Amino acid sequence: MLTIPRQLADEPSRRRRAAHRDRVEQLLDDAGHFTRTDRVLIEQVYRHHVTYKEVAVLLGMSVRAVQVRLNALLNRTRQPLFRFVVDRHELLPRELRAVSRRAVLEGRSLRETARLTGLSLHHVRQRRQALRVLAGQ
Repeated sequence: MLTIPRQLADEPSRRRRAAHRDRVEQLLDDAGHFTRTDRVLIEQVYRHHVTYKEVAVLLGMSVRAVQVRLNALLNRTRQPLFRFVVDRHELLPRELRAVSRRAVLEGRSLRETARLTGLSLHHVRQRRQALRVLAGQ
């Protein structure tokens, strides 16, 4: 009978744990680009290991709303456009920065982005499309 040394058998799980730690660290770094509420949510769950129920009470949300919001944040950070904007925000043309911050990094709707930036909805759409072109999407 062939036996695998325990150290070799544990290696895949060590790699998975290390990869998970790297993803969590990246997520915590990305949280600096989120709205205050989203940043609190991410930090409480991943840095302080607070339960969803406790976070829900802290933020005045339901547990289900916390789960849905967290899932949306995780999905947003996986988007290529999000990564493009995070990596190149300071290099973007000035007229694209406000839209990229509000619509891509903070995840606000186009209408809310238009209201917050003082741009028309049409101009917000144009600038988001320009970001997509720059990102190669």
